[in-house]
Amino acid sequence: MRISTAITQFLIVIATLILAACSGSGGGANSGGSNPGASSSSSSSSSSSNSSSSSTSSSSSSGGSSGAAVSLPSTIAAMDFVAAYDTDNANSGDCGNGPVDMQTSTDTQGAACTVGWTKAGEWLAYDVSVAVTQKMDIVFRVATNQNSRALKVQLNNKTLGVLNVSGTAFDEWQTVSLKDIEIPAGTHQLKLVWMTGAINVNTLSFTAHSAYGQTTNLWGSNGAEHDPSGVLSDWSYAGYHWGEEEPPVKSPTINVVTDHGAIADDDSDDSAAFIAALTAANNGDVVYVPEGRFILTQVLSIPNGVVLQGAGSELTTLYIPTNLNEATGIDPSFTGGFIEMKGSSSDGSKLSTITAAAARGSNQITVESVAGLTVGDWVQIQQTDVNGNFLLEALYAGYTAGLSDYSNLVNDAELEFFSRITNISGNTLTLERPLPITVSPNYMAELHSVSVAYGEVGFEGMTLEFPETTYPGHFNELGYNGIDMRAQHSWVRDVVVKNIDYGINLRGSHFVSILDFTVINTNDRSGHHGISVGSSTDCLIRGFDIQAELVHDLTVEWYAYGNVFTQGRGKNITLDHHRAAAYANLFTQIDLGEATRAWKTGGRSDRGYKTAVYSTFWNMTAEQAIDWPANDFGPRMVFMGLTMDGSHSSVLDWVVEDISADDIYPPNLWLSQREKRLGRQ
Repeated sequence: MRISTAITQFLIVIATLILAACSGSGGGANSGGSNPGASSSSSSSSSSSNSSSSSTSSSSSSGGSSGAAVSLPSTIAAMDFVAAYDTDNANSGDCGNGPVDMQTSTDTQGAACTVGWTKAGEWLAYDVSVAVTQKMDIVFRVATNQNSRALKVQLNNKTLGVLNVSGTAFDEWQTVSLKDIEIPAGTHQLKLVWMTGAINVNTLSFTAHSAYGQTTNLWGSNGAEHDPSGVLSDWSYAGYHWGEEEPPVKSPTINVVTDHGAIADDDSDDSAAFIAALTAANNGDVVYVPEGRFILTQVLSIPNGVVLQGAGSELTTLYIPTNLNEATGIDPSFTGGFIEMKGSSSDGSKLSTITAAAARGSNQITVESVAGLTVGDWVQIQQTDVNGNFLLEALYAGYTAGLSDYSNLVNDAELEFFSRITNISGNTLTLERPLPITVSPNYMAELHSVSVAYGEVGFEGMTLEFPETTYPGHFNELGYNGIDMRAQHSWVRDVVVKNIDYGINLRGSHFVSILDFTVINTNDRSGHHGISVGSSTDCLIRGFDIQAELVHDLTVEWYAYGNVFTQGRGKNITLDHHRAAAYANLFTQIDLGEATRAWKTGGRSDRGYKTAVYSTFWNMTAEQAIDWPANDFGPRMVFMGLTMDGSHSSVLDWVVEDISADDIYPPNLWLSQREKRLGRQ
């Protein structure tokens, strides 16, 4: 049995007071700079900004602030946090008398104390305020002795960006920045979350944003140069509720412990209690899993409209000692997960037939009948290639002659596109969104209603942990699989998966947000897929961290369109374009890590090019110059803001502008497009 949280809080506070009285300034001096291997301090559980976030410290170290919010623009010392989460109770430094590790700073441009001895998952929070909504640049003074370190910056638990840091010593300070960040009027909590350890932070400075960097011919500074019929697509609708809202933070209504008898931190199987709680849940309910470690041996299926919510990924763990092969008998290499977020297809009923061709970039279509249609309706365009390879000609921009084999896709291609209707004139519909690909009667183009049979489903604030095992090899997986998802307007948020074969698999999903998703495999274990997106559109994968070298890290396949991977990082990321005509997916503001296998891909050789048209790579960094993909990787690809090794000789009409990641503006194409559409620029 575990000691109650209240008792734990009381004991830690008493111990902290005793330590302060006896020791004065806390831990002993450390003249050698922060040691990333040393123990770091932890907070006691206290208040939380929302029910799915991490616990905060009940007492801050010397220098911690409990006063009014800092008015921006201003400079904040990292030591002046108002709340913290750390991993143990020892202060390893010589500054402060509380649980957060700090040492006398060697940064001559900064504050007296530096936060150090940091580990992945730890965080510091600051209260800030602005009088009026404004764009700001945030400049950080940091130091590290390692490559590919990452620090996430959040405002009210929403990711603003990820700082990528590399260095050689803890006394070599550098400046890293997030630029063009909108801070809304009001008071907010700013949070620094260590995605990896070994980053010391001294100060963070907020200044009014000023124009900087080099714009591209495709976008310009605020989209003035954008041509929807050109190579650059519109990704502003990606994510929950068409990118217009963050997934909600809901209060619990059902508790697996107090309502259904789950017991944390023992050796008993809690599956029955979890299944009972989910079975009892109705649309709109939130099933809460409090702090602790729970054991699962059965698959959990989350019902429509229900959220399964933990206390935070660093506080709530679902330990799964088995695999899908043992638990269910299925072949788990390509499907299945111990968390199921799966409903029926999004296909609605047929409304009309599209009777005339319309080109990419157009927002008007002609239909056989407008009966039953109303301005403001969301509709779905479906196209199916059953007359040879007409649709594939569009997806491959006419370059099918150069393909060695795409026979598996002939008479197979199925495309989906969603938009609101903004005007009806006769039999002509004006759509809110520009068409991403040619629409034609040759492709059996039809207009369908939109059916959300399974939506408003969430899984958040937990770690899914599997036992440490040896990876059996590609296609020999046993099924240590995390999340299997087929949903609309749903989300996964603040989730860590450990020792997996498959992290998360999105199939037939639309307008889904995957936020702050981390993969950790111990002992250099590989696995099959980290995040895989197939037959899905308009999904947002934001704030990911792949701390393993999997066979496929980030995957798009099977006509996946309009999906965005952003503000993420990895140890040595693969941008796995798994053939099967995935097209117009965006990868922006990503740290590839070592970048020795960026273009390693999979997929059957009879499924065409590795990617179809308009795959876009915008502002990607790495420890070294990035190799070009193979010349036959795919047609009409876009490369902006990458430092590439040498030159390419592809004849597939690639679009390249020689701008570095440091110089490109805007640094995040998806964010710029969304802010422009929503009138926030």
